[in-house]
Amino acid sequence: MDKRGGREREFKRKIVIGSLFLTAIVLNIFTYLVLPNTIANTGLGTSSVGLILFQVLPSQPSINITSPENITYNFSIGVSYTLDLNVTSDTLIDSWIYRLYDVRHQVWTTDWIAFAPNITFDAVRWDNTLYVNATPSFGPSDLYDNVTFFVFVPNSAPIIGRPITDPLYVCEGQSFVHRINATNWFYF
Repeated sequence: MDKRGGREREFKRKIVIGSLFLTAIVLNIFTYLVLPNTIANTGLGTSSVGLILFQVLPSQPSINITSPENITYNFSIGVSYTLDLNVTSDTLIDSWIYRLYDVRHQVWTTDWIAFAPNITFDAVRWDNTLYVNATPSFGPSDLYDNVTFFVFVPNSAPIIGRPITDPLYVCEGQSFVHRINATNWFYF
């Protein structure tokens, strides 16, 4: 979920709740001032006292990974999978670190690398999850964000090290060994 959208949704929710409270106050005042005159001497009366307090709390500091995004990145065969690592924060940050998790093979490919915002890093083929940790200049705790993205590389045929040029024959009931070497550059 986009953090800006979450903040906007939270702001709208507070506006709706505030509007409902204000409506309740207006209806309560209307009931107190108008209705007693219309139901005079019936024994019915309305009396209420209330207090509504609104407080605007400061927003919690946060960080946001702006690149890479939760999308598929396409690469050609035989190239490195270098992506931009761009982050933002709404507070001063003393230090940034990241780690990258290879989801398919369930291994950490990089583990807590210190960085300055807006650098590049090398991802792995298939699913990746990037975790970013920031230590704010002011504040009691670290800030975290993560993103999962996919690196697509087309498949390639294996490369046979020694070509098979002559036909290979064997009779029924017999066997033989002919060693070859085949390499798939993109096993992982």
